[in-house]
Amino acid sequence: MENYKVKCEPFQCQWQYMEGGQFKPYNDELHMTIESAFLANPKGNVEIRRGYSRYVVNLATKREKSRYGGGDGNKIRRWVKFTIDELRDYRNKADREAFMGKGLKNSNASKIKGLFKKNVDEDYDPEEDDEPYIGQDGIIEISTALDIDPAADIEILLLSWLMDSCEMGVWTQSEFFLGMSRLKCTSLSQLKKKSPKPEISNCEHGEIQGILHLGLFLLQRQ
Repeated sequence: MENYKVKCEPFQCQWQYMEGGQFKPYNDELHMTIESAFLANPKGNVEIRRGYSRYVVNLATKREKSRYGGGDGNKIRRWVKFTIDELRDYRNKADREAFMGKGLKNSNASKIKGLFKKNVDEDYDPEEDDEPYIGQDGIIEISTALDIDPAADIEILLLSWLMDSCEMGVWTQSEFFLGMSRLKCTSLSQLKKKSPKPEISNCEHGEIQGILHLGLFLLQRQ
């Protein structure tokens, strides 16, 4: 994906230029020249030689122009190569920070952290567990506050999906932060108003309608 924010290993990303209507990769040497210049100054310029021509790469405008010619030049881009898991982690982090601030330090973050802390499972062991979590008892308690029956209502499935939950009956700290951020809630009273049925359109998360159908399908199979 095209990305100018994420930090990555030198060859986890690839600088490309537009030619003949499609993007083509710079060779490894030119890629490293452009990437090094980009890391030093994302809005700077760097001169390169490609083929028999010399170009000035403008990192601010994302254009490659001939040193001697006119016109707008060729469009360039920084293409980051993610694995599926890396892309998922990147998007989840972006969703959390969009609501809770960079480093999860704004006022929304403080409220969500406080809410999570009240519901952390009593069996959580920092020496054995990767991160704090809300267990089944906490989920049931939260469900009760939301007027949700966790054994029968689809809402709990949708909440777990929004959190990108990996384990049945467990909401880890990062998962809980993610779900609350996606629903833009800092309290259970707000969450109750935005419970993802029937007011799911309030969520503003692109794939919600699809997961509704998936959730209903899974419940019908039980």
